[in-house]
Amino acid sequence: MSEEFKFKDRAFLVGSALFAGVFLILRGLEILTPENSAKNAPNWIFFAAGIAFTVAGITVMVRNAGRWNALSATVISLVLGSIFGWVSLFADDSGASGSVAFLSFLSGIPFHRILFGIGAVVCGLVSYFAFRSFLRGSG
Repeated sequence: MSEEFKFKDRAFLVGSALFAGVFLILRGLEILTPENSAKNAPNWIFFAAGIAFTVAGITVMVRNAGRWNALSATVISLVLGSIFGWVSLFADDSGASGSVAFLSFLSGIPFHRILFGIGAVVCGLVSYFAFRSFLRGSG
């Protein structure tokens, strides 16, 4: 029974990730455009997020694939890092607000730009080490 439950959970996770990935890819290619949707990001952001979801779904489906796991971690972290980098450099400030008192010396820089910039750097480091793991043959 527990093995069947695990399979159902994994199948739901894979199906959800693949559905979200395909939807975002189609949104990025402007094949699907929801009515009344705000256009706050370029199409490549949607496409890249779709690639990340699709690769994640395939990775969960394949499970223990050794080097594939390291390569998929590289792709996912590069894609997420590029999205985070775009948000930190180019996103509109109208949708984000808030500050932290101990960072008052950075009052001229919106706080979300700092956080997304840090996230982009972390994703870059993760992708570097994952790709190095892929090249070494360990996953």
